[in-house]
This record gives sequence, C-alpha cells and structure tokens, in this order.
Amino acid sequence: MGKNYYPVNNETVIFQGRTFEQEGIRCFSWTDSGFTFNFEGTDVWAEIWTNQPHSEMSRPYLGVLLDGNTKPEEMYVFPIDREGWNSYSLAQSLPEGRHSVQLVKLSEAHHSIVKVKNLTVNGKLIESSLANCACSIRAIEFIGDSITAGFGINCKTEDGPFYTKEQDGWRSYAALTARRLNARFYVIAHSGWGVYKSPYGERMPDIYEYTYDKGEYWDFLSNPVDLVVVNLGTNDSAWISMDSEDNQEENIRLFTDSYVDFIKKIRFYNPDAIILCVIGMMSVTTVPYIEQAVEIARSQGISRVFFGQLPHAISYGAGHPSAESHLMAADALEKMIREITGW
Repeated sequence: MGKNYYPVNNETVIFQGRTFEQEGIRCFSWTDSGFTFNFEGTDVWAEIWTNQPHSEMSRPYLGVLLDGNTKPEEMYVFPIDREGWNSYSLAQSLPEGRHSVQLVKLSEAHHSIVKVKNLTVNGKLIESSLANCACSIRAIEFIGDSITAGFGINCKTEDGPFYTKEQDGWRSYAALTARRLNARFYVIAHSGWGVYKSPYGERMPDIYEYTYDKGEYWDFLSNPVDLVVVNLGTNDSAWISMDSEDNQEENIRLFTDSYVDFIKKIRFYNPDAIILCVIGMMSVTTVPYIEQAVEIARSQGISRVFFGQLPHAISYGAGHPSAESHLMAADALEKMIREITGW
C-alpha cells in the first residue's frame, strides 16, 4: 500500500476547538484544539510547524488517540521541537484496516501556536464530514485561566517550576467533564488572566469574541454551544488580595461589575446557551462576588445563568491543582450540569 498526501482542511478532517487559518494553513493555539480524521492503512504522519520549538518551558506538546480511545494514560504524547516544517509520526505499524486518529494540543495558547499543513498516509484517507461521523450530541464551551488549561497537572512536585510538558488539557476537569457528558467542547483558557484585573495577565472579556488574540472574529453562529462554563476569578482574587485594604471595596465593585458585563457578553454571543459560572479549586476570595454577579445578571433579565462552587484542590503540581484534584472537580461539575440541564 503506497503513500498518499492530503491537505488538512474541512474536507479531510473534523476540527476541534477554535482553530483558525493563516495563509490557507490551519493553526491551533487553544488548549484541546485539534482535529480527527479516518484512514485505511497502517501509518500516518503530519507536517507540523510551531513558533516555539526550542524553549523547554514553552514548546507545544500534542497528543494522539487512536480508534475512539479517550484514555489519557493511553495517549501518545510528543513535543514539536524542531525548527521549521517537519514530519511527525502520528501512528505507525497499525493493523491493516480502518482507523481513526485524534490529534489534540495539550499545552495552552499562552505559550505557542501550532500549524498543521499536510497528512501523509500509508494507505488512503477516508473523507471526514460531520454528516457521516459519530458526533457528540451537545457542545460545551469552557472559559478559564491556568486551571482550565491544565497547568501543572503532570508536575510531580507541589511547587516545582512550570514546563509545558507538565501541562495537560486532556486531563483537566473541563475535558474530563465534556467526555463524561458526550459533548464536543471548546476551551478558551489563558494562564494568569482574569475578569477585571490580574497581577499576572490580561482580561479574558477583551478577547472572548475573537478566534485567537484580537484577529478575526469567532463564528459563533456556525459553532453554537449548549452550555458555557466560566471558571474565572482566581487571578482577580490575587489582585484584590495584593492591593491595599483602602481599595478593597472599590476593587470588589469593579470586579463584580466586570463579571456582570462578561455574562452579558457571553449571552449576546450565545443566546440559546445555559451559562454556568464556577470558582473554587484554588482561591475562594471572589466566591461571594461571583455569586452576586450571577444574581445581578438575573435581575437584569439574563435568564438561564447559574452559579456553582468547585471543590478545593487536595494536592498540587507546580502550584496548581493536580490530576486527582481535577478528577474531583469533574465529579462536582458533572453533577451540577446534570442537575441544571437534565442531561
């Protein structure tokens, strides 16, 4: 069986997450973004480029799952660590026959962009389309910070330094919950970012409507979701706590007002979605203010918006919730969502 070459586009693969194009080439930045495709054969490679190949702290890590498997422990993980365009193996020496391949970006947008141009198949690609695939019946969007991006999940020490190889969006509470609910999902998560102000980064509401950064607008109409889960406020907590006591009351007001405005923005772009605002895996300073923001939004006519508190992390990696803590959060979030939605 000979090798065949295919471009990565809407005719050949099914994209996951907020992917975007630059000069006709598909780009992936957000956590858990990627694509799935089917082929008949034994081996497949992808031609991949990144803007951060050399930095051990920032180089991207991708994961591959075969034939519908979703178990993190059985995922093949590899770094994009070479300059320029290079061919990376996605699967080798598989049994002859039909296979599915899912490629997932495990590290977050804060550190790298990945571009995937072509697939090389020892065999032939089977045309992918939403019409003939076994697609999930619902969709969830997760908006968050480093917690949602899986910062430090694979770190073996509580306060160890961060490297992208220790970040794993597939093991985060967001991905775990989505898989349990049989949902397609989008992750918009950026380490250090907040709702109003953060000591470590910028504001998530400023880029929410964009595909990536402040470039093209995301097509919400063509990518509707049934549920939006917001897990922001941890970094705002740090800012509020670090500022002087004289400013506390005003800072809380600014945060609460900004959170209400963000709920309104989410509703504008997702008119039919349920909105669930959660907090709690690390700092709990902003818990009452987020709950208040939800109540204010309801009083101002925003329907189907809810508040929920996630369990506090029981262990940490690189100062962030560990894999076992994400499992606990997924348990709690799944229960919340099922109670609210009836799924």
